[in-house]
Amino acid sequence: MTVIGVVGDFHLTPLSQTIRPLFIANTPDHKFIPMRYLSIKIKPVNVEKTLTHIEKIWKEFFPGMLFSFTFLDELFNRQFKNIERSRTIFSYFALLAIIIACLGLFGMAAFTAEQRTKEIGIRKVLGSSTAAIFYLLNKELLLKVAIASILAWPATYFIFEKWLESFPYHMDIDFPLFFFVSVLVFAIGLTAVSFRSLKAARGNPVEALRYE
Repeated sequence: MTVIGVVGDFHLTPLSQTIRPLFIANTPDHKFIPMRYLSIKIKPVNVEKTLTHIEKIWKEFFPGMLFSFTFLDELFNRQFKNIERSRTIFSYFALLAIIIACLGLFGMAAFTAEQRTKEIGIRKVLGSSTAAIFYLLNKELLLKVAIASILAWPATYFIFEKWLESFPYHMDIDFPLFFFVSVLVFAIGLTAVSFRSLKAARGNPVEALRYE
């Protein structure tokens, strides 16, 4: 056979498999290329009418063969369905984990502010600013968030590296990605504790000194 062109590699199988050697021929009567499928590109208008017309022509040329068809986009969607399902499950669990973590941070901020109510009142009477008290209440909590984020790096890297190994072609996990996620986690943690901390920092020092 004569080679008339070369195309770039592309996937015809699930992404968990490597791209295999392939040749495309236009001689269905060749003994080495038995025709099993016929690929037809159609316009996305009047699809039912087009399929009826194709079936009519099919029966004229192949009267003894069953006419069965499928759409290529549906075929690829079935191949990627499991990956998409895994992504959705991971996303939901990640969102749930973030909500639970934020509730925990908010509770810790409220508990810390409650425990240090009198200290806050004394500091405000002695001239501490709202910003200074806000920093005082948040620094320990946010330091814990930062430490927890850094400690999570090795476990996250190991889990995702193992998952990506199931794909012959995949991206590399880079350090900037971990840094970006840590900044995002830090921002979420700051948002979770800021409301309660600001409320305590802006409180009336007289009420704080009356505490207990």
